[in-house]
Order: sequence, then C-alpha cells, then structure tokens
Amino acid sequence: MPKSKSRKKRGVKSNTTSDRTQVPSATTGSPASPETAVAATRGTVAPFKPDNYSGLTMSCLAALGCWGYAYYLLTFSTDANRYLYMGMAVLLALIWSISFGIRLRRLRRR
Repeated sequence: MPKSKSRKKRGVKSNTTSDRTQVPSATTGSPASPETAVAATRGTVAPFKPDNYSGLTMSCLAALGCWGYAYYLLTFSTDANRYLYMGMAVLLALIWSISFGIRLRRLRRR
C-alpha cells in the first residue's frame, strides 16, 4: 500500500570548513576540530540508576493507608454503605500489599 505523503529529498550537506566553526587550539588547549572540542567540554554523564526503595516505600504507604481507611470505615463511619466502601478499601489494600511483597522479595533477592 503506497504512502499518502511522499518523502522529501533532503539536501546534501557540504563538508567544507566554512560551515563549521573552528576552535583555536592555542587559546583553549583542545584540538582544532569542533567535534572533539564539544566532546571535551561536555564530559561523560553517569547512567541513570533508579532508586529501588522509592517504589517499595510508595507501595508500603499506599497499603498502610488503605488498611487504615478500611479500619476507619469499619469502626467510625455511620454511612449506610460503609461495608461496601470498606470492602473496596480492603481490596485496594490487598493489591497494594501484594505489590509491596513482590517488590520486597525482589529487593531482598539482589
């Protein structure tokens, strides 16, 4: 099936030195080519390592909050549908508790 839009031909870039800016090597102490000058000034960036405890903390706090809300609905609420709301809070608390258990097991395995 043909594409609805045809691709535009890109212009060919020239490799002349007039298109690039030259960095004088005498003043900066770096080589004259702009690619190596940029690489020398940028340096290396360390790869991103996510914090393993942030997901564990979030799932723990969410589970504790849901269990606390379920307890609150059971003891202090006077709403007619408090058992329905409590059941939903317990289901959410179970889901977050399982998530916390899985994350804790993965962390302890490392």
